[in-house]
Amino acid sequence: MAATRSQAETCDPNALDGLITEWRTVHDTVQINLDKSGNEFRQSSDFWTGKTGDRARDTAAAAVTAGRRFTEDLQTAITTLTADRDAIWGAKNRATQAISAAVQAKYDVSDDGNVEPSHGAKVAATSSLDNPDDQGAALAALLKYGKDTFELPIKSALNDLGTAITNAGTHIQNALPDTQGVTTVAAEAPAKLDPRMKLTGDQGREDGETIADGKLSDDERARILEHLTQAGISKEDWNAIQRGEVLTVPQSTMDYLTNLYDKSGRDGLLTLSENLKNDGSSQAQQLRAGLAGGMMTLSNESVVTRDTQGKIVDRGGFGKLNSEIREIVGTRPNLAGAPDSNTRELPDDYRPGMFGPKTDHRSAILDYNADLAAFGDFINAGDPDYMPGDRLGVEMGRQAAHQAWILDHGGIGDYMGTKYPDAEALRDSENAAQSLLGAAGRSNDASYALLTGNGSDELFGKDTPGQSWHAYDHESAMGAILTHEWSDDGAAAGSLMDWVSGDATNADPTRAEHAGEAAGALAELLSTTKTGGGVNMYDTLLNMPGQENHSLGQVNPLVTRSIANSLAPYVGDIVGAPSEITGTSGFPADSVGPVDGTRIFSILDGDPRAGATINGAALGLAEKIDRNFAAGAFGGGEEQRGLGTYSGRLQALVDSGMAAEVADFTTDETARAKALADQKSAAYGVAQNLLGLTGIAGPAGAIGGPLAQAVSEYYKNPLTSVDPDLSGQIRDDYLEDSDHHGYDASRSRTIGAQNYNMMAQLIESGRVQPLMLPPDVRDVMLESSPDGSFTVKPYLSAANTDDKADLLADKLSTDLNNSGVDDGGRLEYMRLGTQVNDWFRREIISSGTSDGQGSLAVLKTDELEKKGKNNWLASW
Repeated sequence: MAATRSQAETCDPNALDGLITEWRTVHDTVQINLDKSGNEFRQSSDFWTGKTGDRARDTAAAAVTAGRRFTEDLQTAITTLTADRDAIWGAKNRATQAISAAVQAKYDVSDDGNVEPSHGAKVAATSSLDNPDDQGAALAALLKYGKDTFELPIKSALNDLGTAITNAGTHIQNALPDTQGVTTVAAEAPAKLDPRMKLTGDQGREDGETIADGKLSDDERARILEHLTQAGISKEDWNAIQRGEVLTVPQSTMDYLTNLYDKSGRDGLLTLSENLKNDGSSQAQQLRAGLAGGMMTLSNESVVTRDTQGKIVDRGGFGKLNSEIREIVGTRPNLAGAPDSNTRELPDDYRPGMFGPKTDHRSAILDYNADLAAFGDFINAGDPDYMPGDRLGVEMGRQAAHQAWILDHGGIGDYMGTKYPDAEALRDSENAAQSLLGAAGRSNDASYALLTGNGSDELFGKDTPGQSWHAYDHESAMGAILTHEWSDDGAAAGSLMDWVSGDATNADPTRAEHAGEAAGALAELLSTTKTGGGVNMYDTLLNMPGQENHSLGQVNPLVTRSIANSLAPYVGDIVGAPSEITGTSGFPADSVGPVDGTRIFSILDGDPRAGATINGAALGLAEKIDRNFAAGAFGGGEEQRGLGTYSGRLQALVDSGMAAEVADFTTDETARAKALADQKSAAYGVAQNLLGLTGIAGPAGAIGGPLAQAVSEYYKNPLTSVDPDLSGQIRDDYLEDSDHHGYDASRSRTIGAQNYNMMAQLIESGRVQPLMLPPDVRDVMLESSPDGSFTVKPYLSAANTDDKADLLADKLSTDLNNSGVDDGGRLEYMRLGTQVNDWFRREIISSGTSDGQGSLAVLKTDELEKKGKNNWLASW
């Protein structure tokens, strides 16, 4: 980005001299001590012998080597920064000299470098000419001379200056990223190179008082927007904060933001936000977004300032916000006995009666809900990359859950003392809850705390003046969020968990652990028949309150899909598979049994896309396990027969979840069969796409990791489309004819299909050559290309008729045995899976309609747990 004239005239390249000198001093000091230490330890061999002396010298040598790498990096940084300083001086001098030459020649130079003849020059050029055409020609010549002679070199120099300043800032920040003192210098560097970029606390105070006054001129809007732009944080820096890193900003920036929001106050800020929203101009929307982003920045505990030694001296956080903002977000009044209340009444400014300005409950709740909605709308208007601090995110999420509970339990009417509360108050409460959820969901750490309840007491509001405190109940809060009907179909609620699948296989162990814990909390919530508050969450989510027995997937399909995406990488954990199969961490071991798993899958099956997601992931992992068994057993290798149990569990869970979900909405046998087939069709399509992303099976045991990663990538841009209008309904066009010709989903997990998966693995890994297969099997199983190569078809494409399915079932067992996968181990592997399927149909839920209805009624109680049926068994 090109510099400006004023920047060229005011920037001070000598600001870099102090840093260069400091780095040179550090370099020389470290170098001298490294040389001294190295020599002393080398000479110690004369008097310090034996293994102890050798180990000490080896340790010293390693330290000296590391130190020399540091000094080499520092020398490179010094050389680079010296060149940057010289480049800034060169560009600055060229720019100022060219500007001076233009001014001396009677030309005006604008801040962006444009050159225009001065008024005096225009008068002089035309004073002796009477003919207008001659005057016009003279002025054109004068303008052209200025553009060619002065403007081109000025703009070239300004462009070079802008590049040089940007490069210097980047080089400083990247020179020694692990040295906090350098980070501090990097944060201060832009303001030192260009004094106009330095914010001050006084500017923040002035801007805040201007906002509080409520009457902003266009110039004042532009000024505040420019200041907020200077205080802005890049997308890359926000990504770093999301990864758990700390961002250092200039103290002047922290002072500006602190004073801005302190002086603007709640009323001034919300009034300006509404005015800017109604204005609709580009500048107004940018200013509104900038104000929201600035508040996010100030609230974030990962935004810090440091002294020259790298010590943190100031930090963003919830306590930095204006007290009125903290109060409206963090106060949860006790309306109708809301379980997460922390005060008996509305915040002080809204209380009716003796100590408040309002005269009655109606006006109090109207004003309170209107301001809460206005704040939610404001804070959610910022750049989506900006995220709240942990405490602000938690407070917004809890307030959203609190408002959802009040709406679903008549709290507003109860407070007003009427059965028919004001529609305006209801609308504002709804909008506030949805906006606050959306803003809270931008922070992974805040979302993690809301989903799991993990975090310090202080994070959950302990010792807040004027508020009572109780331990945060994540089941109650998340239950209120899930069971409320959202106007956005649950999109904002889903943002609380959209990060989980992406972090499931994160290289950072803490992030991966948090993702697993969050997924575990979701799994537990969906499957419990008795929360800490005594709510049967499973029955509630199957039959949402006030929704005519519609399920979560039908009422809030988008949050259902987010839950499915979050749990998909953990299908192996759900069936109790060990970590070498799942490839994940953090999911609580043995926390989900077969009964729990059936409940989870049945709820997610309430939305077609969510069902396809979770079932596709399970079928994909089951097929991956089949393939890994074949890879391990090939040629007399190690047979991991026990893997068959996990493959069987996954398939059984898919079948039982579908059976339970369909039993919940139909008693017609034909309709039931059609619904089950349709769901399995979608799931199989997802499974095939996931397997396509993971490639062929790796070494036996390395199973789940690639699939978990594929799940994360797949759901960023799904390859399989599912009719969005299904929502628990049955597709009438599924079955091609009454004889059920064509695709039969029930074939997808038969022994014939498992044999097919195993042979596909051997072909794709190069262990079996396609031409070694019998011609009839090859014709059905493979697709040939003009170049003579072969591609294995998906099983359901190959077995698309009864004859082809029977051919594969008859031939592949023999072909596998001939290819090196022994019949004995393979049949035992399959027998273990079949046992699991039989147990599920016998003990959990039948695929038959009438039996399924009875099984579902039991599934909604804790009867199966009491009978010991909720444990994964080693033998079935």
